[in-house]
Amino acid sequence: MALTVEDCALLLDAISGYDASDPESIPRPTAENYHRSIHRPVEGLRVAVPKNYFFDSLDDTVANAVRNAVKVLERLGVHVSEVSYPDVEEDARVSGLIRVTEGAAVHERELIERRSEIGSDVVERLGQGLRTSAMAYVLAKRTQTTKTRLRARFFEEYDLLATPTIPLEPPLISGIDPIHAAAELTKLTSPFNLTGLPAISLPCGFSPQALPIGLQLVAGHWKESVLLGAANAYEEATDWKNRKAVL
Repeated sequence: MALTVEDCALLLDAISGYDASDPESIPRPTAENYHRSIHRPVEGLRVAVPKNYFFDSLDDTVANAVRNAVKVLERLGVHVSEVSYPDVEEDARVSGLIRVTEGAAVHERELIERRSEIGSDVVERLGQGLRTSAMAYVLAKRTQTTKTRLRARFFEEYDLLATPTIPLEPPLISGIDPIHAAAELTKLTSPFNLTGLPAISLPCGFSPQALPIGLQLVAGHWKESVLLGAANAYEEATDWKNRKAVL
């Protein structure tokens, strides 16, 4: 979406706000200037690092890069706590079910009329959505509502959650199974899609193949300014944004 946190804030300023023509848009006034918010102080912010799920079965290179990034945040004055982020496996599962089901509903006509023009991996994922029962979808939406309220309570105690963006070193396009890769690459980000929490991914290192590793920061609902401020502070304290991946 953007090369820097500042660019991301400028983009958010341009697109944020209520849209009456969008049935999913929330009528909430945009009171903050996100570009100005990137310079807000970060000292004293409460940053949670999950002990479960996000660091399970993680590549050592990724784990070390993310933990070093958390140490940078500590040097900037934030308070870091290791915490349990409960039942997050269910968040990822339910997010995936809703995503493929709603995707199939949106693209139903294309699947019927233009199926040959769609990649086989996309057809397979949308096919999963077509096969989802109405009951399964309704139960997933109920879980989404419950989890959204649960995560809101979590972010009353903490300002940010810090995790890896993906659990492995970035794979090359050639030679991968798209279905499996999609599941792995969204494993640590999809829980926040489910609950509508703002999140940002920042470069925090490189793999031995010189491919980027991401630090994911997550904030509570309507706390984009806190998220951008912390992300910008980290970005300014490191030089990762100036380094390029070698492909």
